[in-house]
Amino acid sequence: MTRNDVAEDRAVALLRAADPVTQPDRSTRTPSSEALLARIVAGREPLPARRVAPARSWVLATVVALAVLALVALPGLRLLGGWPGDGGTAVAATPPPLVSAEPVRAGAAQELRAIARRTGRLPDDVGAGATAAVDYVSWSLFTRVDGVDVTSRVVPQEVSRRLGPDGTGTTTTRLVEDDGGTRETRVDSDGWPVERLPTSEAGMAAELSTRNPADPAGRVNAVVETLLERPAGPAARAAILRWLADTRGVASVGRLADRLGRPGVGFTVESAASGLPTRYLLVVDPADGRVLGYEEMLTTDPGRLEVPIPSVIGYVAWRGARYTD
Repeated sequence: MTRNDVAEDRAVALLRAADPVTQPDRSTRTPSSEALLARIVAGREPLPARRVAPARSWVLATVVALAVLALVALPGLRLLGGWPGDGGTAVAATPPPLVSAEPVRAGAAQELRAIARRTGRLPDDVGAGATAAVDYVSWSLFTRVDGVDVTSRVVPQEVSRRLGPDGTGTTTTRLVEDDGGTRETRVDSDGWPVERLPTSEAGMAAELSTRNPADPAGRVNAVVETLLERPAGPAARAAILRWLADTRGVASVGRLADRLGRPGVGFTVESAASGLPTRYLLVVDPADGRVLGYEEMLTTDPGRLEVPIPSVIGYVAWRGARYTD
């Protein structure tokens, strides 16, 4: 058996173990895996419009994410299907880290709770319609391993998600090409009911805990996944901030501007749960408690990724989230 055969067998075993049909553990689902699925779909020829069952789309997102992890970890494997937008979506360098003029400071939990108190007193600001409308921009690192050659690209995308109360709706993704052109795809969904987020601390803790937040990074990812799907009104945002305040190791990096230039306060946790030491950052508007942005940055070790240290390997910047008619 060749070295490539052994690597491929190990990758297949990883994917089989991650299949939620036989191993229904949701801990591997991350915003990065959902973004990766959208990029791979966008890189192929458009298919006729169809409805995608939520369980199947989730399985595919998880398996694709684990496939890429296997590609990074195991030499000799190839990514099937080519690059998304092959022929023009490459970006040579990862985005520069967000920079704060302030040092990392203690008291992040108290600061989050103070923002939560202010936020909880605000009037509703997400609307009373039936359709959840969430718009955001993101960049994610896409890595291919061909034998001993490793190539990493940052792929920008714009996402608009519209989901009705019964879970039906669409997600539209636009990839920005180097030449200024765009590649757009739309995926129809027929998913779980889209219920409004709970407003109590106990209710929000129960909601976020269903996403299996096993460590500080998992807790942050639980918040991000939730906000990619549903708008959060002031009371819900206050409950989310209190959940974050209870996260082990949460720190404040002070005031900074997010990827869209909006002022906020940065809160971070550090974890190697993904396999590489990573800093997870949330940018929060201190006036109304909105999560403006999120990003992941490798801090000390790039593994086999062809990027410098430190390197931002993915970010999300929310443009808006409301309930509309």
